[in-house]
Amino acid sequence: MLISTAIQTSWPFIPKPSFEIQWRSGLPAIAEEGYDPTYGARPLKRVIQQRVQNPQAVEMLRQEFGEGSGVKIGYRDGEFTFEREG
Repeated sequence: MLISTAIQTSWPFIPKPSFEIQWRSGLPAIAEEGYDPTYGARPLKRVIQQRVQNPQAVEMLRQEFGEGSGVKIGYRDGEFTFEREG
């Protein structure tokens, strides 16, 4: 639940009706990387930004994903993957 809330609030710049994000896998990886025994879930937002948002933003700037399309975010071999949908 905490991860879903953090993800939803960290993408305010994406227009919801014209772009859809779906998670295929990777939420457990975000949870593992975003948790620190000392700091709890404080690093979670940084992990989402660095490992998912920044690479996705680069692909959007390259126009790999445009208006009316969506993206499926997966996780394979220690890396997040982005697959265009639509």
